[in-house]
Amino acid sequence: MRKNKIHILYLFLTCLSFSFAACGNDDEPSLPLSARTVLVYVAGDNSLDDFVADDLAQMKQGIQRVDVNRYNLLVYIDDGSADCRLVRLLADGSEEVIKTYPPQNSVGVDVMRGVLADAFDRFRAESYGLVLWSHGDGWLPGTTPTTRWWGQDLSGHSYLGVPELHTALRSAPHLDFLLFDACFMQAVEVAYELRDRASYIIGSPTEIPGPGAPYQTVVPAMLSATAASTTATATASAYYTYYADSYNDYSSEWSYGASVATVDTDMLDILADATRAILSAHVPVGESISTAGLLNYDRRSSGGKVGYYDLDRLIHSIATPAEYSAWRTAFDAAVTYAQTTPTNYSMYIGGGFSMNGFAGLSTYVPGSSSETNDAYYRQLRWAEAVGW
Repeated sequence: MRKNKIHILYLFLTCLSFSFAACGNDDEPSLPLSARTVLVYVAGDNSLDDFVADDLAQMKQGIQRVDVNRYNLLVYIDDGSADCRLVRLLADGSEEVIKTYPPQNSVGVDVMRGVLADAFDRFRAESYGLVLWSHGDGWLPGTTPTTRWWGQDLSGHSYLGVPELHTALRSAPHLDFLLFDACFMQAVEVAYELRDRASYIIGSPTEIPGPGAPYQTVVPAMLSATAASTTATATASAYYTYYADSYNDYSSEWSYGASVATVDTDMLDILADATRAILSAHVPVGESISTAGLLNYDRRSSGGKVGYYDLDRLIHSIATPAEYSAWRTAFDAAVTYAQTTPTNYSMYIGGGFSMNGFAGLSTYVPGSSSETNDAYYRQLRWAEAVGW
């Protein structure tokens, strides 16, 4: 009799513990393993808020071409208008609400880490992808609106620097790909800082059109039965092709074209070694490099302009032909896809500018801006790796 009572008590306590575990949103059980889970992280509490609804509608269109039994498309939405929410898009384009959050600073490290955990811990998969949707401005710290960062949240008056973004991404599993749907983020400094968090990084070295990614075609490309390298290329191609098809229309500022590149992060250490060898051979310590004639993706004339110069053209300008040829082999191994229309739009000049000299990856040139920027730059991993 005592044995039966103990057995019954054990079963009761076990069931009770499971019932408590299932009560909170934070402790929802994980679902069966999927082929791939992709999270689109929309930090849209800023001047881009008008684009959120249109992009979400495009995602709902795109998911209808995806096998949702094998693939998960999650969207975290903060447009500043109401509570934030994490949803899963279903086959008919409807939303399954996974979790709601009170209004919060979506570019805070702790907030971002929490959302990434809510998404990826529950929707486990064989592979993962992440889209970072917001304003973007490269590698400088996010201290004011005129310096560089990824992500803007007006409710918290906040910007997330790339080293802090790296900290936030450590709460996510290793990503097959990371797509920046944001301006200026395909900089070698950004890719190198995040190289251990994603196998491929996709983005533009200059401004992107306001509507951003055409998700009706990008979503099926991201959620397909392909290897990481193929998925990254297909995603970048879907992004580029949409704007290339409307190029020369000039019916709006968004028809001036776009540029997209993909970086294989496993190749970045080799590229860093090759770059360091050329810089050490041709640039004495403390001596500046001329940027005359280099493609500058940053079209600002004043107020926040720092300069994003094409990395390939920079090395071409200082290396011997033989050195450049060897370096370009390393570059081509790292930059696996790079496409641009002949011009890209810049809001700072109110029109298109020539992309002649484009190779897909930007870099900063110490000495071309301010001592303050130089001092911060030398703290970055790329600057250390190449000996700037």
